[in-house]
Amino acid sequence: MRRESLQMACSSARREMKQTQTEVHRLRERQSSVLQELDAFNVQVDVHKELYQRLENCIKSAEDEFQRLTQYTSPQKKVFTATVATNTSQIRRLHHLLSDSDIADDSANTRLERRNEDIRDQVKRVSSTNKALCAHRIWTSISWLSF
Repeated sequence: MRRESLQMACSSARREMKQTQTEVHRLRERQSSVLQELDAFNVQVDVHKELYQRLENCIKSAEDEFQRLTQYTSPQKKVFTATVATNTSQIRRLHHLLSDSDIADDSANTRLERRNEDIRDQVKRVSSTNKALCAHRIWTSISWLSF
């Protein structure tokens, strides 16, 4: 009986050993598969690192270009803003003037007074232009005499 029980124990141990060997073989195959996946993932990580670096360079380049364009457009922006502010104030004054003229008395005397004032302004401009032309004529005649 002892011998039979030893044979059974031996056969059971062989079966367990065979199962263990099968399990070890399966685990080694799984390990090989996992290592291949790990290598593939490492390649993907390297690709993503390179892509990230390229994107960082692209962003830096875009930021540099933006900074350069901002420096270039800043003076033009100030000039444009000043021009718009000037035009806005001129429009405001014209609007105020027009609204005042709408409110003003539009009688015949008032119209004549405005007309006379406009003519006086024109006479002043013509007089100043005439003085400038006379001065120029005198200057050119003196220039001829000096030659």
